[in-house]
Amino acid sequence: MGNDNLKGKSAIDFFPDLVPEIPTENESDLTIPAPQPPDTGWLYSEVPEADKQKKADSLTALVGIGADHDRELIESTLKKMGYIIDVAFSSAHAIDKIQSFLYNLIICSEEPIFKETHKNICELPPGKRRLIYYVIVGPNVNTLHNLEALALSANLVINDRDLPYLTSILTKGLQDYDSLFRPFLEALAAHNSSF
Repeated sequence: MGNDNLKGKSAIDFFPDLVPEIPTENESDLTIPAPQPPDTGWLYSEVPEADKQKKADSLTALVGIGADHDRELIESTLKKMGYIIDVAFSSAHAIDKIQSFLYNLIICSEEPIFKETHKNICELPPGKRRLIYYVIVGPNVNTLHNLEALALSANLVINDRDLPYLTSILTKGLQDYDSLFRPFLEALAAHNSSF
């Protein structure tokens, strides 16, 4: 019954202030410029030579977690997974490490103490950022929630309560990331090597 008054109406009828008025006098004179293609130059940016110092066969991780218990749990889990670990105790410390070394994995707390770290990671050159698997841990995120991760410019989010399952969560997240992005990264590597 209530749906009868919706028939034949569009979103413009319900939200007219969201749609700009388009002049209707000489519609043939109305030209809307086509959008410009996106700048794809960033796709081909190289990782600086200083960042290539890591060994190809070693996995490196930076852990920026304030709570001692969580940090110890994350460190021990990552060591069992074969990572060489660096620890940062503040944003300044983390940013210094990120600027001087290329990590495979960065796990950072959503605590305010690491706010500048998040900002720095989001501002990394795309050639470097796409090589880092970035994980945010905290009480306000939902584990493996892809939309939350995307909104936070991260690859993965993990709720504190799920840290005892870190091995399984990271394995799943990394497998998904690898299956989704490996063809893209291989194509970029092939493109860069052809120059």
